[in-house]
Amino acid sequence: MAGLPPSDEPSETVHTLCERCSALSFDDSIFSDYVDENSSTLFSQAADDRDGQTIELYELSDRYPQLPNLTASAESGCAFCGLLRDATLRLNYLTEGCHITYHLQYLWRPKWAPELGLYALRANLSVAHVVDMHDDIEISGKSSLAFFVESEGECKNWLQTLQSPHQRALCKENVNWILEHLQNDDQKFGNDLQLDFVPTRLVDVGFAGGSDGIRLVDTTEWAVPSYLQYVALSYCWGGPSEAAQQLRSTSLSVQQHCHRIPPEKLPWAIQDAVKVTRALCIRYLWVDALCIIQGDEKDWARESRNMGLVYSNAYVTICALSSSKCTESFLDRPNRVRVPFGSSIKPELSGMIQFHPYPQHGSSMQYDAFQDLGPEFRWLEESNSTWTNRGWTLQESQMSPRKLLFGYSRIHLSLRKIDVTEMKIGEEPNSDPSVHNVLIDFHAHGDRSPVYEWWTAHGSDFEDRKLSDRRDKFPAMSGLAKVIADTIQDEYVAGLWKGDLIRGLLWETTVKCIPESQTQHLQRCVRPGSSTYISPSWSWMAKDAYLEWPNAHEHSISSECKSIRAWCQPESADLNPYGRITDARVYADAKYVRINADLELIPPTSNSRQWRAVLDDSTVAICSLDWTMPDEVDTLALDNAYMLLLGSHIGSNHIKSLTEYVLRECLPDVEKGLETQCAVASHGGRDAWGLLIHPIGHGQFVRMGSFVIPANVGGLGPFEDGEWNSVELL
Repeated sequence: MAGLPPSDEPSETVHTLCERCSALSFDDSIFSDYVDENSSTLFSQAADDRDGQTIELYELSDRYPQLPNLTASAESGCAFCGLLRDATLRLNYLTEGCHITYHLQYLWRPKWAPELGLYALRANLSVAHVVDMHDDIEISGKSSLAFFVESEGECKNWLQTLQSPHQRALCKENVNWILEHLQNDDQKFGNDLQLDFVPTRLVDVGFAGGSDGIRLVDTTEWAVPSYLQYVALSYCWGGPSEAAQQLRSTSLSVQQHCHRIPPEKLPWAIQDAVKVTRALCIRYLWVDALCIIQGDEKDWARESRNMGLVYSNAYVTICALSSSKCTESFLDRPNRVRVPFGSSIKPELSGMIQFHPYPQHGSSMQYDAFQDLGPEFRWLEESNSTWTNRGWTLQESQMSPRKLLFGYSRIHLSLRKIDVTEMKIGEEPNSDPSVHNVLIDFHAHGDRSPVYEWWTAHGSDFEDRKLSDRRDKFPAMSGLAKVIADTIQDEYVAGLWKGDLIRGLLWETTVKCIPESQTQHLQRCVRPGSSTYISPSWSWMAKDAYLEWPNAHEHSISSECKSIRAWCQPESADLNPYGRITDARVYADAKYVRINADLELIPPTSNSRQWRAVLDDSTVAICSLDWTMPDEVDTLALDNAYMLLLGSHIGSNHIKSLTEYVLRECLPDVEKGLETQCAVASHGGRDAWGLLIHPIGHGQFVRMGSFVIPANVGGLGPFEDGEWNSVELL
């Protein structure tokens, strides 16, 4: 095939090791009892426990950040000491002067991965920080660095390691593998997800084998077929310094780019995308920096509205997992250390073992959790990728029916129904089905609940991601919002859905944020009209933290309001009604009661911090605040706070068990009285759900948190005699 990269050639390099690291040349004699008389492997019997077996190698101490011991050994020629040093320097939690003790060990055959034997090399780190000038130290716990163990041929079969991937990501073998799977997917599903859509602009990369033929084309100016094959790129720009090096189309340069784009001016990530597009024999590539006119507000708003369609209709989307910025190549593969192996049991068997680091990007794996991860390459590479933490990539990933993910060590291909990984036999069901799969199910069954559940689940993911401009919160989800709104015929309002409004309002933060006071939180609730306004207080888009909602299937919440509706004003209703907003409000005729009791911290059972309030009638409200109090605060008197009742639900087992925990662990003084109340509570009692609110004007409030009053400790009781009020939430 014209233009294909050359075939991959196995590396013949054998790296030098120091005397200490020579232990990495695995000695299989420790398993001599597990080999039969024909020297056939019975290693499958070598570990019977769930987590497999650890094989201790050696211990080493050093001091950060100079790491003199590792550095001296690396400079003397030990390749693995250099690899271990570089992996340590990438960790972002170490402090200057801390002492590190490394404990090296092989990991053998966990029970949950029966096809593997020697599957990883782990360096457990014991870190001790210097706490004063006398060099006193304090042990701060344990973590770990990990390395894949790979080999080939008979050596792989004997040691049951992972298969070594190709040395080059874009070799002929990998390109043929990608094309074969894409073509098989075409035959199974055709272009049933393609719409009559072509992006406004595309980068013409020429045909396979081309070199300098790169230019921008405006598809509105020339005839194009109703279906045009193109590749989309999903990647990270990086920080301000890297983004400044990004070649962009502006109002001044767009005409020049339509004539020619100098390849040498493209950052590495886009150069790589051009190479991949050509290797797939596809002529057109969509890249945001070049296909959207940067600095043109109208063009940006219009194109961000169509972003979902761009990724939905791409032949395949390239996802640059392994690069954290546009100036990094995603085709480069990590350095590997290759060491010889010779079997003590079968002298005629020899080969090579190679190591390279797990993708960890700055943080170490927890010491006691590492063995639970296993060699799930895509999960490891996505979860440890800067790409996964970028706000825009959630929409780009979810709107793409097919994704070509270039990981740190392997290529992964996510098709419409299956996932496959380079050099891994077999296929798996989609680990994270795209929004299209969810909407196909909606067409089949007509049930909106799974769509709402999908939206809130991915809303939780989105809020934990980073945006270089917080004003992009709504635009970065606008493509998803549009396709869902068009499909389920529901109204989208500031991140919530009209058909799921009450449950949508009941989000709560589950991860601690920067501590602040109620006053500081209220000051951050920006009102409409301000130049810094992004979101109303009642929308989950107002937060930058991981969130949770009541489960849509368990908690089919009925409204307790006479009426409730939400409204918002898009910044540009014509260009992108799902993008930035200038105002949004919830209007409700509902009941609310003042909170006169102090809030007491419930001993946390997870990362979330919940509070209890015992009201005048012994009702117990379980509250979640929209901000984090300092750790030393366990009692809180809210200033001018109210509980706004929104909905109710027949008492659920989850809420009942939470109540029992609160009674048993948190309220020993009032437990007896409440036990009686719990005992006589009707089985038909309803949990009360609502928001904690604070008044800012006549009938106007902002949100401060959420609450639930379980049926067996009050439920709707506090609101039964309350008056109806007109409430306007900003």
